[in-house]
Amino acid sequence: MLQVKQHREALLRLLEPGTTDESLRADMIMHHAAHGPRIQDSDMDGLDEDAAQRLRALQILQSTLGQTVGSSSPPTSPEMSPDISSPRSDHAIALHELRIHLPRLPPIRLLEAADSNEATRSFQKQGENDPFGSKAWPSAYLVAERLLPEVCGRSVLELGCGTGLVSIAAQVGGAKSVLATDRARQNLDCAQKSAKLNGIELDVEVFDVTSDLPLPCKKFKAFDFVVFSDVLYWPAEAKAFARRAAEAYCAGSTVIVADPGRRREDFLGTLQMELESHMDPESVPRILPQPTKFPDHVFDWVSKEVQTASSLFCQEPFILTLRPTTSDVMKGGFEIVD
Repeated sequence: MLQVKQHREALLRLLEPGTTDESLRADMIMHHAAHGPRIQDSDMDGLDEDAAQRLRALQILQSTLGQTVGSSSPPTSPEMSPDISSPRSDHAIALHELRIHLPRLPPIRLLEAADSNEATRSFQKQGENDPFGSKAWPSAYLVAERLLPEVCGRSVLELGCGTGLVSIAAQVGGAKSVLATDRARQNLDCAQKSAKLNGIELDVEVFDVTSDLPLPCKKFKAFDFVVFSDVLYWPAEAKAFARRAAEAYCAGSTVIVADPGRRREDFLGTLQMELESHMDPESVPRILPQPTKFPDHVFDWVSKEVQTASSLFCQEPFILTLRPTTSDVMKGGFEIVD
């Protein structure tokens, strides 16, 4: 019993913000979630509410990464509809509908996985180990909110679209062209179903930002906007998204990024180096991420699972807009350097 108590206390110290370097802390939390002993409901016994919530967040993250934890009921809120019943294929998952209110738009109808454990199993059968995109995350709201005032008549590329909230909002908001991309086909299929609920058809494409392929394009040289949110889970992905942000910026796109700050330094440091490597030093923009917070009403539709999982890392939420001028755009394109 003493050993169990000591282990729990060590975990709580790790989960307490500000106790160590945030990047190292994130690595340790993710390692424990993927490989550490399973958190039991009984481990929360006798803890105050804040401490129990931190352990619960780690328990949910373990579930997301494929470990078996105690079953829980799908989250509900006034903004959610019941699960959608439809014929199920081997990899299909139960979905429920959210209603998301954005400025100057009718409520966006968005589908997400009703149960994270089921989504995890389905994604793993298809070779995808990170089913994070099957749920709606709060930073997507921040990107959509910033994008909407100037999206009418413009083109938008979303990377790592997950449920597709930003892409759907952009198209409903009057964008002339939207392409939603994700490395998981299952996320794209769900986003297209959501788009139809909003009376639109959404163009999608499977695309992995960690590949050596150039950014997707259409008939034009570059999209007006390249956006992504809540995608900086692992160091490799954070650095890959930074390279893509630099690639898009140098091609003439305005880049909008929002994240709770999971891999902030990995992302910002790589972005700075990439821009310096491929631009005239005098033309490199100042990278000034703005501290931000999520409006309270966002948590009317963000599931309890996502809230608790996010709470382990949401120490420095930020939003970043990189807007090139004509003189900033490189001639001859941008080559990704591994």
